Amino acid sequence: MSSFGKEYNKGSQMLYRWRLHRNLTQRNVAELLDVDVAQISKLENGHRKPGRTFAVKMEQVSRGAITCGMWDDDPLPQHVVDPAMNPDFQLFRDGHGNRG
Repeated sequence: MSSFGKEYNKGSQMLYRWRLHRNLTQRNVAELLDVDVAQISKLENGHRKPGRTFAVKMEQVSRGAITCGMWDDDPLPQHVVDPAMNPDFQLFRDGHGNRG
């Protein structure tokens, strides 16, 4: 999920982040929610929004990390580092950050 287009929503982003933060595979999440792996993939990629029942179950399983309303919210903004604000970032990104 490297680039977020119009299809993405906050729910898809948070599902992806929640899953990675917990070191879970899509298969693990599918088993937790008793759904097919393809459904988790479509949700994460923004190709599908969950129904109300599934959204409630996802909120319960994630203990509130992914709320029902997130599926209708706009995606979170991508964070961009401004080199003017942090010139050392450019050195780090270019592989010259070791000032040993």
